[in-house]
Amino acid sequence: MRYEHLKQHPNVFLKMTGLRIGEFDTLVDELLPEFVQSEYERLRRPDRQREIGGGQHSELDSRDQLLLTVVWLRVYPTHEVLGYLFGVSDSTVSRISARVLPLLEQAGRDTLRLPDPGRKRHQTLDQLLRDTPELAVVIDSFEQKVQGPKDRNERDGFYSGKKKTHTLKSQIAVNEETGAIVDVSASVPGSTADIHLLEQSGLMERLPEGVGGIGDLAYIGIEKLHPQGLGASPPVANRVASHDQRQMGSIIPLLRADE
Repeated sequence: MRYEHLKQHPNVFLKMTGLRIGEFDTLVDELLPEFVQSEYERLRRPDRQREIGGGQHSELDSRDQLLLTVVWLRVYPTHEVLGYLFGVSDSTVSRISARVLPLLEQAGRDTLRLPDPGRKRHQTLDQLLRDTPELAVVIDSFEQKVQGPKDRNERDGFYSGKKKTHTLKSQIAVNEETGAIVDVSASVPGSTADIHLLEQSGLMERLPEGVGGIGDLAYIGIEKLHPQGLGASPPVANRVASHDQRQMGSIIPLLRADE
């Protein structure tokens, strides 16, 4: 959800921030001098042990820090989810929002803030995707046991280390909002890695404008296949995967019968 990627999807940008891209750019121009001054004062405080320029540098530039904070004020995801979407830790989200919120308030930008539903009601990734259906489809694969080919070399290609047997693997993509299956790949030998099956299927290139793809830990590196790949993260993606499996539960037997 960093600026360079999100600006390619204006509808999602508007839903996540309440601002059009040009309006956000104006906000950045307005707040940047105050942001730079605030950072300078923070780094030169008397009790700081390092000189300016020392220590770890921020993982997000000033524009993305402002974007993260505006998204927080509009949709109130958990810090874990917001950190996942921006590629930083939840503690980094806390630090950034604590620094940027006062700048927005001083600039009279309180109107960006929607009512906070309370910590226990901050949005999970499932909820965020449901409310923003353009954001992503959930991608996963499953394997079914088959009799291995007679040829030894060919048979080895069907052996799945995960299932400890010979399998066929298929990939499906699910609409996060409705649970409907929107794409099913051709089956491949079980030894094929999920990320390689995704690449072979060409699914990412066929997604509509503004729709991304998200998966579990098997899809680390998805963002390298296509700009619409949203990546994977252990604590969040595991929850996505469990949601996906619930949606798939009644479908898998039908696909097996079809095989």
